[in-house]
Amino acid sequence: MRYKFVGTLLMLGSLFTSTSELYAATRCRKKDKCIQPCPPKPCPPKPCPKPKKCPPRVTDPCEDRLGKGPGYADCELSPAYSGPARINPHCGWDVALSASFIYWHASEEGLDFAIYSTSEDTDGPVKAGLVFQKFDFKPGFKIAAEGELGTGDNWTGKAEYTRLHFSNRESTFVPDPGSLFENNYETSVNLDDLFENFVSLQEAKSEWICNLDTIDLQTARWFYSGQMLTMGPFLGARFGWLNQRFNLSSLPINATDFVRSNHRSKSWFAGPRAGLDMNWILGYGLRATGSLAGSLLYQRQRATTSGTITETENGALVTRPLDLKNTYRHVRTQSEMGLGLGWGTYLAEDAFHIDFLAAYEFHLWAKQNVMRSSIDSAYRGFSPPGDLMYHGLTLTMRFDF
Repeated sequence: MRYKFVGTLLMLGSLFTSTSELYAATRCRKKDKCIQPCPPKPCPPKPCPKPKKCPPRVTDPCEDRLGKGPGYADCELSPAYSGPARINPHCGWDVALSASFIYWHASEEGLDFAIYSTSEDTDGPVKAGLVFQKFDFKPGFKIAAEGELGTGDNWTGKAEYTRLHFSNRESTFVPDPGSLFENNYETSVNLDDLFENFVSLQEAKSEWICNLDTIDLQTARWFYSGQMLTMGPFLGARFGWLNQRFNLSSLPINATDFVRSNHRSKSWFAGPRAGLDMNWILGYGLRATGSLAGSLLYQRQRATTSGTITETENGALVTRPLDLKNTYRHVRTQSEMGLGLGWGTYLAEDAFHIDFLAAYEFHLWAKQNVMRSSIDSAYRGFSPPGDLMYHGLTLTMRFDF
């Protein structure tokens, strides 16, 4: 009997031990705070994983940081791969914001509005010339945002808005000795009939208003070509609006009221844009820059003319109303080029980057003066639209974080 009791106790102890091991194999202890239930294997003794922290800053001089100076000359770049040259703040958001002040000179072909004649001897040759609208430098601005696209290969995307709105005025008076004539905003002038077909004026005035707004979207990848030259080819699209007004006023001889005419052009455009930006690293954060770009734009232009026009018929002065409307739909080209000098540096242990750039730019907008073509086609025959040109200084500040 005693032996049976001892066997029963041993059997119960073995059963309790087996049950405890089974329970421990399927449930974790409360203090481990791991995901429960545990896998078939026993719970790992390691604690729960901690949140990832920012990796330590890399001090390799060959790291893709623009403008770090002549240290790049000692780096070895793979000949089979264009090493990335994007500005890359340590542990940043990969976002850049920039703002530019532009001070550009704007001019356009075909904006002559009067004819002057100077001659001391009535029997001698007639000396004549055109009076053009005044052209000058005007201020504007650009704003842009850029960011890394997350492709793993240092591709960036950029959006930029440019605005340049201005107005210029010009006036002229009859020379002494000489004469001043209205050309009705025309290009074809026959000097033999100058005194018979054109109205003699005391004074002529003009006002040119030109408003340009562009939106550029593009993607690019900066890379090293050699060890001191970085290049950033880009491809994107350009959208925008270009509106112009050319208001004319003339005061005929022996008249007290001005004769006025208003010429307008309203247009929008859209199309692909491509180009190349380059930096030649000079050292100590300095660099020389160059840029080339071109656009192929579908443009809808609407030209309107209103007001009055004066002409001479059989020696008498005749005033006629003006009301012309023409719509043009064409593919226009736009090209640009710039040269500059910049300086940039990293801040706060490479957590931020700041950059300054001064560049001189040239822009050519082909065949924009449809105001002239519209009135010429109605009075003197077709003339090609004149080109619109900009050139001037662009000052840019950029901040990467």
